[in-house]
Amino acid sequence: MRIPHPWVFGASLWLSLSLLVSLEVFRSLGTDHLFEFSGLLSLLWLQFGFAGLFHTLRNGLGRNLVPLALITLLPPLLLFLFNLYLAR
Repeated sequence: MRIPHPWVFGASLWLSLSLLVSLEVFRSLGTDHLFEFSGLLSLLWLQFGFAGLFHTLRNGLGRNLVPLALITLLPPLLLFLFNLYLAR
């Protein structure tokens, strides 16, 4: 099972930019709107991830669903955990 490289690159880039922006929001606004902002960033990533999953299903490549599902769900989960750590 091979994970497509653009997805891994996109997930890494999205996560690093989201963490950087979350830190800046935390520094300037505090924790008041941190979770709402990270929720919006996560919805944006999930939108493209689910589009990739549906595209994979449409092309009949069901064997790639598990790696793509991990790449779709793991970065928003890590962002949530990071923001939970910042809010403590």
